[in-house]
Amino acid sequence: TIILMLAMSLALVYSAGNAREDYTHFNKQLVFVCVGIIVLFGAMYIPPRMYYALAYLAYGLSILLLISVLAGGVFGLGAKRWIIIGGFTLQPSEPAKLAFVLAASRLLSDWRDYVGWKLIGAFALLAAPITLLVMIQPDLGTSTVFVILSVTLLAWYGLPIRYFLVLFLPLFS
Repeated sequence: TIILMLAMSLALVYSAGNAREDYTHFNKQLVFVCVGIIVLFGAMYIPPRMYYALAYLAYGLSILLLISVLAGGVFGLGAKRWIIIGGFTLQPSEPAKLAFVLAASRLLSDWRDYVGWKLIGAFALLAAPITLLVMIQPDLGTSTVFVILSVTLLAWYGLPIRYFLVLFLPLFS
């Protein structure tokens, strides 16, 4: 499925550039696809315990990268969302999504048999900094993704519906 989606996206990028006979975006996308496939196969062979061990480190690094955007990021499209590392432009909020999922999964794994407000408080302390740093850039779309990820992870964890009602009913009123 992934290979099919990649092939379709490459065909669309190629088609868009074909009208102008400009294949710059296609070539760039092709490089990203190749690197992505290599990373995908590499990630498949990393044992889950390694992800568990590195989850908070990845989260902390993401927080530092998001802070570096505020300190010396690059402006574009009306916001400061990117940093330049070694000649490459990086939007730290993208790898931060993965780091957040890893850290939140580890937190929920550590609290495996507990359901209550302490868990929600610990989860909020994990979710709030990364969400607020992205919101400050401003990037409302990506910060909304962090909220959706949080709700999804808590639902997958098995948090009873009454907690969601108490948390989210005030937003609707």
